[in-house]
Amino acid sequence: MQDTIAARRKYAQLVNLKEPNLASTTYSQLGIIFCNAKDTTRALNLFKQALILKPENEIARFNYELLKRKYHPQKNKNEVPKSPQNKSNIPPPSEQQKAEVAKDNSQKELLKTLKNYGLTPEKAKIILDGMKNNEIQYIQQKHNFNKSKKSGITQNW
Repeated sequence: MQDTIAARRKYAQLVNLKEPNLASTTYSQLGIIFCNAKDTTRALNLFKQALILKPENEIARFNYELLKRKYHPQKNKNEVPKSPQNKSNIPPPSEQQKAEVAKDNSQKELLKTLKNYGLTPEKAKIILDGMKNNEIQYIQQKHNFNKSKKSGITQNW
């Protein structure tokens, strides 16, 4: 909880950045924080602001559309749905966007698992790099062993 509050404060300081890519990402991250806090109206506005700054922000677009459909449906069900001309310029999320969100969710799950084992991402990377190096060494040794076998040199002691 403290991490979320601290992150929220830091992101709030960054929203006034002159760089639209960074500011858009900042608004997107704040939107996610507020969405997790169940403040969907504020999250929707933050995702919208992220899209205003950078319309190509696919993650903000996906989250905006998701929140809009799930938590903010049309108020009057008898109202005629908006025609395509009246719709906002935000197209539905693509397969790539959905894949990015799924990847992000899997990364969050992985981080939770690492935390349960008492590992930081840095420690896990060090362990994986060590395993990779051992595997490379093994493959090279296996390759050299097979080469010496194929050379036809046999020892007859």
